[in-house]
Amino acid sequence: MDRKFQALIKRRNVDELKSYFEALPDGKPLNFPDEKLLLAQADNELAVMAYFKKFPFSDEAVKLFLNVASEPMRRSYINRYGLPWAAQKYVIDNKMTAVASDFTQMHFFDDVDYLLSHANPEMIRMHISKTKLNKEAQVLKLLHNENSSLFIAYVARGYFISDKVIKVVIEERKVKAFRAILSRQYRRFKKLADKYDIDEIRKNYADEAILSEELQVAVLEDFNSLTTEFLLRNSPLWEKAQKFMIEHNFDVHWLILHVSHLYGVAGYRFAPELEPALFKALSLNGMDDCLTQFRHQDDKVFVRYASAEAAIKYIKGFWLSDEAQVAVMLRGNAEIINALISRFTPEHGMCQEAEVEMVKMCSPDTIKHYVSFHSMCREALELLHKKCLEVFDYYFTRHAY
Repeated sequence: MDRKFQALIKRRNVDELKSYFEALPDGKPLNFPDEKLLLAQADNELAVMAYFKKFPFSDEAVKLFLNVASEPMRRSYINRYGLPWAAQKYVIDNKMTAVASDFTQMHFFDDVDYLLSHANPEMIRMHISKTKLNKEAQVLKLLHNENSSLFIAYVARGYFISDKVIKVVIEERKVKAFRAILSRQYRRFKKLADKYDIDEIRKNYADEAILSEELQVAVLEDFNSLTTEFLLRNSPLWEKAQKFMIEHNFDVHWLILHVSHLYGVAGYRFAPELEPALFKALSLNGMDDCLTQFRHQDDKVFVRYASAEAAIKYIKGFWLSDEAQVAVMLRGNAEIINALISRFTPEHGMCQEAEVEMVKMCSPDTIKHYVSFHSMCREALELLHKKCLEVFDYYFTRHAY
């Protein structure tokens, strides 16, 4: 120990101590016993601060300092020097949450793996609120922390979660974690849907907006009701997942849940070869009304396979494409055909192909109703002449040559 320093400490004269510290050569700080002596009188804050304005404390002295310093003095030191790993570890091991809060304002822990394994939840929360984790193994440590809210908070920050991690979430049925991941993806998908269609989203933004095809199938194969519900509410399905649901005859209530939340958003729909099965499953149970709330890009499939009630509701709400008009006629349901005819006016009639099919498929009364206010193409008239001369003659009472 330095006898002069001991004498100055006893006198508690700050000005003398300042002069003493200023006279110390650069790179020649107090030794540890003298640091302990200084810190033993930490209430003399001006003296302590005068010292650390020139020198940082040794690793062992920092630990003492953190225990005795006032909050303002501690913050001043940490903002100037940070903390060496030995002190960081000391803070973690001793659950010094207030110190960690000061430290993480401007600094990051050097050993994140140690932090994740030994720190209390609040310290970990401080770290992940400022930065993402760099390794999958670290994210998995967070997932397996006793405090499940940490992983959920991490997801909420928008940090990327790899498929490897999500696979563990699914396999271990971490329901809260899975819900957090899918909810975040759904919000991203809905935002992207304002600008892009489903094909563009799948091509350019799938990692952030849609669960991968492999993982979707893994969820469905697990047959867990909670994770299945979150998947069907929040993620447009890839074709393999769609096919899995159809082939395994998923209960119609799962189908209705999915289409009610996602069908039609950004043009999303089942693959063309699977969509008829979807519509049939819904229509057989009278649950396809949910599909009438938006315009279908391929409306011919819908009017062909939906229930009569849903098809009629859709026709009343949307003008059918030419192909869909033909599909209505080929379906041969009188109620649907009459609903379609009721949509036309003297100024706007059905397409020529549909007129031809109407003559082939419909009763004379139905044809007569249509021609009472709208003319027909030549091919339809030629067929009408062969089919029903009475309606053919009536036609020309309404429409001159």
